[in-house]
Amino acid sequence: MKQPIIQSAFAADLDEQIKQLLKQGMPVCQRPFLHIAKSLGMGEMALILRIQHLIKQPRIYAVGDKRRNRSYRAGNVYTLNPPHTDVVLSHWDIQLLKLLRNGLPLSSRPYHLFARHLEVTVDEVLFRSERLRNLGLIDIIPVARFSQL
Repeated sequence: MKQPIIQSAFAADLDEQIKQLLKQGMPVCQRPFLHIAKSLGMGEMALILRIQHLIKQPRIYAVGDKRRNRSYRAGNVYTLNPPHTDVVLSHWDIQLLKLLRNGLPLSSRPYHLFARHLEVTVDEVLFRSERLRNLGLIDIIPVARFSQL
């Protein structure tokens, strides 16, 4: 009887760790879920399945923040800074920014899906994603609630 209680406590602690890492935003790399999974000591697919489980529980993922310069949605968190008037964005940057605002799909290689959708290379998507982050146009790259691709 005590075994499920221990597993539940472990799962709750793991869920909290996952939520904290997701609130920090997804890394810009070939396999961002693998990167996070390694830091948690778990497999990539196990992390993706755990995130899917968390997303199905809106009470757990309802996030609120009193800071006015941030926008929050149930299921994922994203922040866009006010647009900079001195930054010129290409068509690809604007399309990628829209995809990033919706969040990364729950896939082992989400940036590959973006590259396929935009018809550019994965390296181009990674470079532009990092550029948009460095320009301050996006702070947090979230996990998408549902894949838009």
